[in-house]
Amino acid sequence: MELEKNKKKRSVIRQLTTKLLKKIEVGYSKTDIAMDEKLENLRDFNVQLAEKLSELKHLDSQIETDTSVDELEDEIIQSQEYQEKAILWKGRLQRFINQHTGNSAAQLRLKTKLLTIELFLKRK
Repeated sequence: MELEKNKKKRSVIRQLTTKLLKKIEVGYSKTDIAMDEKLENLRDFNVQLAEKLSELKHLDSQIETDTSVDELEDEIIQSQEYQEKAILWKGRLQRFINQHTGNSAAQLRLKTKLLTIELFLKRK
């Protein structure tokens, strides 16, 4: 009974995630809005997507625990295939946000190095 309940809940979360992914695709492609507004929307979508992925992973884990050994492989394949697109978009969002806010890892490392050098020179 718990297995069916979790599968039903996962089905609803997947539907909502699919709707969110469509919103993300539209928002990502928009060129008729200011960059600040676009970044804010994409940040919000990124948070929502992270929450949906977390919830899906939790449900998948519960379902896998209650699934028979014979059906386990199919269950894992199905859940992983669904998550692939969401994970792809999560990465895209993060890269876009980082590129347009100056927070990419390379830029942060460079800033850290420059600050370290600056502090070192001030000590002398």
